[in-house]
Amino acid sequence: MKTKADKKEVVKVQVTFTKKQMEIMKEYQDIFGESDAEIVRAIVMNWLALKKEVGKNENK
Repeated sequence: MKTKADKKEVVKVQVTFTKKQMEIMKEYQDIFGESDAEIVRAIVMNWLALKKEVGKNENK
């Protein structure tokens, strides 16, 4: 049986945060996910989606 990782291409990226940045991100645990990776992924994807929407609205 194939896992999710086998079904789609996965790229891993290592990032570094300060202790204060991690404390802020931990406040979003249970909102954006359980693990640090889930939280960071959700924050980045939400930021990208917001930037895309802002760009659409600026062109109007």
